[in-house]
Amino acid sequence: HVDNEVYLGRALERLGDAALKEQEPDIGAAFLKFAVVTKELSALMKTL
Repeated sequence: HVDNEVYLGRALERLGDAALKEQEPDIGAAFLKFAVVTKELSALMKTL
């Protein structure tokens, strides 16, 4: 389960980068923020 969340965080990060390259800064920033939250939550889940 935690591994899937790590993969999701990476995918969201790639989506954010792609959106930034396509001149969509708001969408890109939102994806990048969601990626950070997902990665932090998955790191916390690993310690449980």
